Amino acid sequence: MAVEIPKEYGFVVLVFVFYTFFNFWMAFQVGKARK
Repeated sequence: MAVEIPKEYGFVVLVFVFYTFFNFWMAFQVGKARK
């Protein structure tokens, strides 16, 4: 890869993906429990 990605940027992306996945999972759990 020609583009160097700083560790800080990679960490932010990782946290963002995890946070989005966590929110999606929680919403799914709530939706499943309401049925």
